[in-house]
Amino acid sequence: MRKIGYALWLSILASCNTKQERTVHIPLPVLRHSELPTIHTASPADINALSREANKWIPVNVDSAIILYQEALRMSRHIPYPQGVASACNNLGICFQQKEDFERANQYLKEGIAYLKGAITSLQSKSSELPELYNYLLSFYMATYQPEAIIKTCHMARSLFTNRSDSLQRALYISMYDALGWAYWQLNQYDSATAVYLLLVDKNQPVNNDNYSSLTTSYIALGSVSAKILDTTKALHYFNQAAQLAKTYRDSTLYTNALSNIATLFFEQKHYRKARYYARQVMDMARHLPTKSKIDYLFQGAYTMAVSLMDEDKPEEAMPYSKMALENAKENPAVPRKISAFYILGANYARCKDYPKAEQYLYSGLLLAKANNRTDDISSLCGQLGIVAARMGDYPKAYHYKSSYIVFRDSLRGKENAGRIAAINAKYHLAQKDKELAEKELLIERQKRKQYLWAGTALFSIMILAGLLWRKQHKTALKELKATLAGEEKERSRMARELHDGIVSRLSIIKTNFSALPQYHQEDSETAAFHETIQQLDMSIAELRTTAHNLLPQILVDEGLVATIDQYCKKIGKQGRINITCVALGRLPPLSHEFQLNVYRIVQELLQNVIKHSGATQVLVQLTIRKDELELTVDDNGSGMPAGYLSAYSPGIGLQNIQNRIRLLNGKMEIEQDKGTSVYLRFDLRKFRVR
Repeated sequence: MRKIGYALWLSILASCNTKQERTVHIPLPVLRHSELPTIHTASPADINALSREANKWIPVNVDSAIILYQEALRMSRHIPYPQGVASACNNLGICFQQKEDFERANQYLKEGIAYLKGAITSLQSKSSELPELYNYLLSFYMATYQPEAIIKTCHMARSLFTNRSDSLQRALYISMYDALGWAYWQLNQYDSATAVYLLLVDKNQPVNNDNYSSLTTSYIALGSVSAKILDTTKALHYFNQAAQLAKTYRDSTLYTNALSNIATLFFEQKHYRKARYYARQVMDMARHLPTKSKIDYLFQGAYTMAVSLMDEDKPEEAMPYSKMALENAKENPAVPRKISAFYILGANYARCKDYPKAEQYLYSGLLLAKANNRTDDISSLCGQLGIVAARMGDYPKAYHYKSSYIVFRDSLRGKENAGRIAAINAKYHLAQKDKELAEKELLIERQKRKQYLWAGTALFSIMILAGLLWRKQHKTALKELKATLAGEEKERSRMARELHDGIVSRLSIIKTNFSALPQYHQEDSETAAFHETIQQLDMSIAELRTTAHNLLPQILVDEGLVATIDQYCKKIGKQGRINITCVALGRLPPLSHEFQLNVYRIVQELLQNVIKHSGATQVLVQLTIRKDELELTVDDNGSGMPAGYLSAYSPGIGLQNIQNRIRLLNGKMEIEQDKGTSVYLRFDLRKFRVR
């Protein structure tokens, strides 16, 4: 059977971020089903490789990720490969949630559940695959919010974990109890949830690099449960333990998560200054996190800042944070967060007496809440809109919203969250008997914001667990890529030494011996053939020395990146076929050899592509160095790359090498083709500085 040529169609052009000074965008290519090769057979290893490639595309181009996951799903069904089906369905659910296509997301999640149930039933009770399949099933139940099903499944699967000394079995066992603790939490069975998380703390001892993240999230969960039952002392203790553990292992994401929970806890206790102190730390930490976590925690920090300032009647100070919360909420597919952000910004404008804007944002939140059938959010938004309409003097509209508020509030009392509404009303009557209706509604508004805040915090904790797996896979892929490129450089060094010390030396000896022939055969030395042979030997020795130098440029060590690129450009220009100008603006700080070597190889590959494919006569290589950034531009006046060279599913080998090195350096690339080709590269230098 033929092997599948994934390399020919999986290496898609890297993310093209907008260049600061330019407005031209190159649209990212999107794969199509019709363009995928026909695959007759595939192994689990092939499917896993396909899924890993798709993982890279979720933050870049979700439509391409969907195409790859759907292909992985088709192949997994055909084998059959239950783990592949489960993984593909789960990832397709995530992708369609990101596109806010919740109907299709649920379809894939339900398909995953049905398939796994069938696979589990068909396997023997002692099959070694069962623990992994049960864990996949638990993750689907979490995604579709089925806590009762999780508890039932955990009790069924518990007896399968007989060899907990095995690292995989142990990891699956801990993952199962994480899901069980979450289920008890969702059903308000806080004693049971606490017992499960305490068990996880015990099972994760002693702490090490492999289990610290699970232990940290268990402490965060214990803190959240303690806060829910109003044991704030224990809650703060557990959150501090989580923060210290994350700090010890330098895990910025979990550390930010712990700080976010501490900020929320202090807000609940009305210690607003302390809440804002930790919220500021959350926002400062968030700016250094990956994009998705950055958006999550900027929202959480800004939201805490806004609601605490509003509770202190400082709406003007709260306004920038309310706006920041909405900006970040719009970047995330989570609907409850967007509704919360519209609500808080609308309420903020109402406090500032800008009632038209207050109505605009509250109404946007109401439309979103109605579209997603979120009854409790509809009730709160209608109540606030009624107050705003009354203060604008629009009493018919105020009556309409007030009536809707009462209808939805009463409907809530007869549903699952009746206990929560009853608690709010009890507090309302005890503390506000002698207040006017507007003040009572203000109390309900504050309580609602607190609930949003805690719900968001719990959601973040769950999302972080899912994100940790993706981050670990990403780190492994980068490690493999780094090893591959290091191996290539080692081979280049070996070849350079062999050329210089071996072939060049031998040719020099041959030339010396050949040059001595006139002493014995003077008549031969006067022939044109003799002189031409000497000339050919000189040219061959020079070319081999140049090749050896390009393979292992000593000048890079001696004089640095800028001088090495400049010399390389001059050497190519001397060949007479193309005029290359190298310009450097600014001065590079001391950088690691690995960074300089990879950038040099990128420039080499780009210039070779220009020479081979573009037909250009003029090339400009420009290095612009700012404080913490290197911007590299290669412009030519040629006819562009050949058709298919930049294709998403059949890129050139040279372009693949460039992409790999850019990904290793966490750089960005943008390509423009009009009259000639322009390639823009941008690198953050902070990680590569050498002190």
